[in-house]
Amino acid sequence: MNATGSTVFIMIETADALAAVNEIASLPGADVLLVGSNDLASEIGTLGDWDAPDFLAALEKVGAAARKHGKMMGIAGLYHRPDILERVINEFGAKWVVGAQDVGLLLQGGTANSALLRSLQK
Repeated sequence: MNATGSTVFIMIETADALAAVNEIASLPGADVLLVGSNDLASEIGTLGDWDAPDFLAALEKVGAAARKHGKMMGIAGLYHRPDILERVINEFGAKWVVGAQDVGLLLQGGTANSALLRSLQK
């Protein structure tokens, strides 16, 4: 939380933002560098290849910039890859993790409810 009582998130989801991540992290009032995984991967040419060295290096770079400037790292968009989320938390220092999104949660809940209702039919 910054001096105004707000938490300011800066999205890192373009190649330009990744290149300038140290400068961005040094901005006063910025609290969290939040990686938009899908957009960033698309920008750097690794979309769908979550184990690509360039993608993992990008995550590491954001984590290093966050630590250097006393910010939090965050990540979104890798709901299906807990192995990468674990690495980002434990190796790269992420403190803010978006673990799901609304459409996925609605689908999961709807599927569970549908299964429950079907199980009631004899």
